[in-house]
Amino acid sequence: MISSASKIRNGMVLPTSKTERCSVNKSDLLMAHDYVLALAKKSFKYNDLLG
Repeated sequence: MISSASKIRNGMVLPTSKTERCSVNKSDLLMAHDYVLALAKKSFKYNDLLG
């Protein structure tokens, strides 16, 4: 999933259809969302968030 998305971003592989392009964008967004959540857990930890 990550390698195909990076290939498309680098312009080596072009999506063949609109649906394929949308699915790649959705997977990128989901991975970014998980990454941000992981960063938030690392930086703030739940103790800081709960006060």
